[in-house]
Amino acid sequence: MRHLPASAVEALAGFYNCEGSNKEERIWGLSWRFQEEGLLHSCVDQLMSQERRALAEILRAGGTVGTQGGKIVCHQSMLVGVISDTHGLLRPQVFDLFRDVECIIHAGDIGNEGILIQLRSLAPVHAVYGNTDRFPLVEKLPEKKSFQLEGVRVFLTHIGGKPKKMRSHYPEVGQSDLVIFGHTHRPLQVDEGGVLFFNPGSAGPRRFLFPVTLGKIQIQDSSISAEIIEVTNH
Repeated sequence: MRHLPASAVEALAGFYNCEGSNKEERIWGLSWRFQEEGLLHSCVDQLMSQERRALAEILRAGGTVGTQGGKIVCHQSMLVGVISDTHGLLRPQVFDLFRDVECIIHAGDIGNEGILIQLRSLAPVHAVYGNTDRFPLVEKLPEKKSFQLEGVRVFLTHIGGKPKKMRSHYPEVGQSDLVIFGHTHRPLQVDEGGVLFFNPGSAGPRRFLFPVTLGKIQIQDSSISAEIIEVTNH
């Protein structure tokens, strides 16, 4: 799901995650200046209305709400599509494979701006340019990028490699939970030192005998699971 609105978090934390007496104090804190019983009831209704809106916002965003230890717990999740080395070709299968993702990451060698336009019709896109990309992509996109998805720290670049080599070349790796790259056209998924290094392979024109692949990453409460999908099998 997308990040929870601050209003939703505050309403849940402020109302549900306190003991019964504190709830009463919260209500009185909001309404102490009102002396008439009718106005007090109105204030309580307003608080409950805020809580209902908060729950609605969470559920509408695709999250789940449960209880743990007598407290309300909000579970955050996001399904991410990862693609690289399209080199100007966006296969029709990609639209089906990415139909349920909430975010798309392109690891470079895009080919042309039209690829990004088509991907953005499916979901928001994070992208970097690759070594074969030219104007206007190299002016509109960064060479590398750090960002967060549901609390997971992501580092994205085009040219990568073995974890040890990437750690020495990119200081950003040391501050990341997930490192995504492309360039080699070979899919790779390695968990090393608490960091997941992920190359979705190439989804563009076939090169040599390498498979045509892309990836999907599921983020659930800051944990990461990933899979490589062969496009030509779909």
